[in-house]
Order: sequence, then C-alpha cells, then structure tokens
Amino acid sequence: MKKIAVAAVFLFASTSMAQFTGSVQLGYTHDSNVFGNYAQVPDNYLGMNIGLDNYVGWDYSDLDMSYYGGLSSYGSYPEQDNWNHSLNVSYRIQLSRIADDLDSSEAASLTEDPLSMPPDSLETHLALSGVLNRTVPHSGDFAAYANFNSAAGGSLRYTIARLAMLRLHYGINYTGYDEITSLSNLVNSGSVSLSFMPTRSVYFYVNGSYGSKKYYGVDTVSSTVKNLINMHSQGRYKGKGKGGGQSSSAAKTYVLDSPSAAQTTYGAGLNILLGQWKANGSFLIRRDVSGTARYISAVAKFTSLSSEVYDDPYSYQGSEFNIGVKRDSLIAGIGLSVGFRSAGKDYNRPAYDTSQTVVVADKRHDRYTDISIGLTRSFPSVGFPAGYTLGLNYDHIGNSSNDEYYKFTDDIVTLSVTVNLF
Repeated sequence: MKKIAVAAVFLFASTSMAQFTGSVQLGYTHDSNVFGNYAQVPDNYLGMNIGLDNYVGWDYSDLDMSYYGGLSSYGSYPEQDNWNHSLNVSYRIQLSRIADDLDSSEAASLTEDPLSMPPDSLETHLALSGVLNRTVPHSGDFAAYANFNSAAGGSLRYTIARLAMLRLHYGINYTGYDEITSLSNLVNSGSVSLSFMPTRSVYFYVNGSYGSKKYYGVDTVSSTVKNLINMHSQGRYKGKGKGGGQSSSAAKTYVLDSPSAAQTTYGAGLNILLGQWKANGSFLIRRDVSGTARYISAVAKFTSLSSEVYDDPYSYQGSEFNIGVKRDSLIAGIGLSVGFRSAGKDYNRPAYDTSQTVVVADKRHDRYTDISIGLTRSFPSVGFPAGYTLGLNYDHIGNSSNDEYYKFTDDIVTLSVTVNLF
C-alpha cells in the first residue's frame, strides 16, 4: 500500500544491554493515479510517522517491543485521511550456539562481517511475536473501513550444519472491521524454509507455505455503507474532495460463493554480496487450492485501507518475481536502491468493461509491474537530535489487465526527511 513507512521499537527496561532510539519522518508525495484505476485521478498528500525503538539483549535471548504511529493527509480527497497505530513485541531465545564449540579465531572469522551472513546464523533459536494494529480513516465515507488487527506467530530455526538452516514458522492473524463485519477474517498459515551459504557472499533459500483464510460475520451495516459499497462496485463513487467529480475509488467489493479460501505458495531466493553492492532476487508461485476464493477489490498501493480489501493475495493465483540492488554509499555518501517487481494474477471471477457491468472475458488476468528507485543521504549529528536522513523515491507502476477498470499506470514521487531523535 502507499505508505511512507518507518520502523519503530519501544521498551522500558533496566538492563545495560538496552539500546533506545526514536525517529520522526515527514514526507510529501505526488501520486498521478491515487486510486489505481483507469480514471487516472492525481493527488498530493503529506505523511508523518513517529517511532520509538529499544532493543534489550541478554546472553542467550533478546526482547523487542515497538510502537509506530502514522498520519496521512490528502489534498484533493481528504476522505482518505487516516491514522495508523501499531504495537509489536518479539522474544527470541537461543537453544544452541555453534560459536561456543569453535575456537576464538574460527568464531571471529564467521562473524567479522555481519553483512555477509544471514541474521542469527550461528544459533538455533525459538522466536515468538505479537502485533496489535489499528487503522482509522477519519474522514467521509471511508471511515466505514476502520479496522483492527491482531497477530501472533512462532518460528523455530534449526542449524543443520554451520551454514545450512531449517526454519519452521506458524502464524495466526485476525482482522476485524468496525462496521463492515462481513470483511472480518481469520488467517492461519505455516511455512518451511531451507537455506544454504555455499560461500560467505552467497545466500540461497527455498521455501513453501500453506494458509487458510476464513471470513466471519454477516452484512449488518447501515444502508448508507451498503450504498457506498454498491457505488464502488459500479465505479460511480465521486468522492467528497476537490477532485473535480471523476470516478475516484477502487473500493470494489465482490463476494463469491465461498466465505473462505486456502492457498499454497512455494519459491526460492538468492542474496549476493559483491563488495559494497548487495543484490537479491526471489521467485514465488501462488496456488489457489480451495477452488473458490472470495474476491475483494483492486491492486493499487493504497494508503488508507488494509491490503486485504484492495489487493488480497487470497483472491488470486499466479507467479511473482522480485529483484533488487542496493549500495549504502555510492557518491558523496548518497545511498542507492533499485527494485523491480512483476506479478501475474489470475482471479476467479470474470473481467468487465470500465462500467463493471459488461463481461469481456471469463477470467480476469493482470500483469502488475513496479519499478522503484530510491536515493538517501544521511547526516550525522552530535547530541540531540542524533542525525537525519533525506530521501527521494520514485515508483512507476503499470497494471496490464483484461478488466478495463484496472488497466492503468501510476507514477509516485516522494520526498522525505527522517530525524533520529536519540
């Protein structure tokens, strides 16, 4: 989704191994197609994010807790304005430690360059995590999509050999909607991953997962909200802002016969370190094993509302490919990152014309691409604040679709400044 994001961690603790940090980020974004559909509606918006961070570590375990708060304010379509609050906690304990069995010189050779090693590569560990998240669109009809999210997970990482790791993970996630209760859902998922490091600069992995998504509740919302959903589904929503009366929203809701869906994924990835250059690539295949998935809406990176309303992965199957290149300091301390993502999406529903009333194909098929370029420049400081970072990011998004409503392009430019408070 379109969000100016910043990581944040917060914990009150009384150990000498605690590390406390905090940051504030301000950003200005121009979006040439803020609703991600054929209407090409532009908007500009401001984003403010605040985060606090503290990591607490002991000899064989660590505890992390975080708070994140973000506000987005739109110029032409203020009905998208929203607050987001997030609390996160994770606890990790080492069950074994390979470094204890090595002599000091060999252990040092494995840990001297952490960038060439996957995180926690010298240990078998058990990790537990939890998340509480609240999203509140606070203007206009979009307030109907206010929701809360809670999630918990556990993962076991087992070292088969010094540079071969097996990871098992299970997670559960519940999302509840205040007014549109028929969108409330529970997701259970499990995954397994096997990774290798044939050299210090090459990291390869294969993985697979299975997940199920079940919807709860019935449509007991007010007639006003039902009419809003109906207008979205027909592409007739005009918005209450200053956008000139164009069709503005991709908030289209279609419900198929099945209230639940199941999906498998499998894929592989490769990370390479070449001097100061870091490169990564991954490939993922999604398969709908339930036969009938509940289809809920569109594909755009959308700020206000959660992705499962606008681009639910359980509503399609297909393949995805990602590649990225990064260097922290290229010229005069400027960091560079370049990314490319491509995803083919086959939906279990027909494709329509722009009015969403005339069927043009038996199945909807999309090809989504996103090319991104980012530049950053950090400036250290002594005392308070602890430094700041300037950022410039550009995304070009293209969605080729046989459904005419979702055939679009989008250009997004964001200028941001992040201040490290301490």
